[in-house]
Amino acid sequence: MKFSEQWLRTWVNPDVSGDDLVARLSMTGLEVDSVNPAAGEFSGVVVGEILSAEQHPDADKLKVCQVATAEGETQIICGAPNAREGITVVIAKPGDPVGLDPANVTDLESLQICRNIFDTLVQYDPDSTEIVPGLAESWERTDDGLEVTFHLRKGVLFHDGTPLTPSDVKTNYQRQGDPEHPLRSAGDTFFYWSDTWGERIESIDVLDDHTIRFRFTEPIAPLMQNFAMPFFGISSPRALKAHGSDYFRHPVGTGPYKFESWLPGERLTLVANDKAWQGKPAVDRVTFLPIPDSTARALRLRKGSVHIATALSPQGVESLRAQPSVRVVEQPGLNTAFLALNNRVEKLADLRVRQAIWHGVDRQALVRGLYYGLADVTDTALPTGIWGRLDQSERSYDPEKGRSLMEEAGFSEGEPLRLRLWYMAVPRSYFPEPKATAEAMARMLEDVYIQVELEPVDWGVYLDRVGRGEHDMALAGWIGDHGDPDNYFSFIFGSANIDDVVGGTNVLFYSNPDVDRLISEARKEVVQEKRVEAYQELQEKILEDTPWLPLAHARQVVGIHPRLEGFHIHPTGVLVLGDLKWEGR
Repeated sequence: MKFSEQWLRTWVNPDVSGDDLVARLSMTGLEVDSVNPAAGEFSGVVVGEILSAEQHPDADKLKVCQVATAEGETQIICGAPNAREGITVVIAKPGDPVGLDPANVTDLESLQICRNIFDTLVQYDPDSTEIVPGLAESWERTDDGLEVTFHLRKGVLFHDGTPLTPSDVKTNYQRQGDPEHPLRSAGDTFFYWSDTWGERIESIDVLDDHTIRFRFTEPIAPLMQNFAMPFFGISSPRALKAHGSDYFRHPVGTGPYKFESWLPGERLTLVANDKAWQGKPAVDRVTFLPIPDSTARALRLRKGSVHIATALSPQGVESLRAQPSVRVVEQPGLNTAFLALNNRVEKLADLRVRQAIWHGVDRQALVRGLYYGLADVTDTALPTGIWGRLDQSERSYDPEKGRSLMEEAGFSEGEPLRLRLWYMAVPRSYFPEPKATAEAMARMLEDVYIQVELEPVDWGVYLDRVGRGEHDMALAGWIGDHGDPDNYFSFIFGSANIDDVVGGTNVLFYSNPDVDRLISEARKEVVQEKRVEAYQELQEKILEDTPWLPLAHARQVVGIHPRLEGFHIHPTGVLVLGDLKWEGR
């Protein structure tokens, strides 16, 4: 007979530990054959009770929660709509995934894992943004770009043993776009669904046992890149039905690795899928450890207790290069760091002021001193290597020219322009040292008659307030979801992405009808040469308007065990683990 300790204590509950309770039962003649934990040790999990939840004074979508834990009372800024007084919550530690449902996550920690559990119809080459076959072994797209037909691989199995069918693919995409799905708030859809396809999918048709066709109301130039995004990984419909709202903790895909266990704050383990269509991975088991501190990650890598360490701090990379127990991999990323100028602020309405800011910041010095050389200075939104990129180097660091422009605008050393600069309180991949960067910029801008007031802002509040345009200037960044220029220009400069109520991605609050027109035309254009022309014209118009100050493209740096081969980190920052193997095996 088996029963839980919790059930037993509803009937008899002496003030003793579980071990003492077992001993007392044995002393009475009731032999306890075994005691098995229902779950692992939850040492990395922090559980708390919300004592109060008040509306954040500076952010519409956030609440200020007072939370009681075993370590005492603490304040947490929370964006969960169901946060309320009296409920018990699990507090995730930094570095932990949010969930494992690809249709409902946007954080890199979650996507790192989802990429290896789930497959998409097509996928990116492990080392580039080139589109290669995935669950679809081939496809055809009509010349007008309005229709694409995928031919699925035969014999592909989900991790739960069910075969992949075109109907399963259709179910997944319908789930993505359903505003009434339990994953969504009322009347809302998944952010990436809305931006990539939205209302432009006319129909999804199952043609036979291995063929599915998508029809669109208008051409979408980066269509195949969108299909390859990890958010559109295909889940098992049987698992979706079985687990319901709890599916994010029970993911089932077709990828090279299967989900085994997740102890929030402690570890998450994947095991090799021996029936993977790509072939069984050589590494049988991969365990993800959330280690928030970069120094701690580097130390454990040096000691050999971890074999791959991501998000390493630039200042610690040089010391790692000298370690024989570590191999440092460095490659360009798809990120762009920039100084966001709020073009709705009257003080920044004068083009001469915005140009003076450009001339007043020594971006080369920032990269050398704060990125430790692990970044490339840029004049445009597109990272190095992205097609359509237009090098623009005529506007350099020139404080004398900056002062001349400010004098023309009516400012001087005695009567400087006063602006606020917000920076995020936590490092980001594109800003490894945001505080030092903001301080350095402030000192530089003093030389062009701009007095800067610095203000650090908590990450959640920062996203909300900057998105709604409450800043003068702010350190900002964008990480491309894929290598198509549309993903940069539409999000950063498109007026459709201005939302000063709930917050949008155009934190420049920049609007130019010609820019909007070019973005729309380039997104629909199916002739590559015409798209290149449109994006280069876009870059020229943006340079002319100077709505921002582009700074740098930070490189991705990862430390790995020297005997690990087949390691890939995609330009998006996502680890690709299916080809991993130990040297000589």
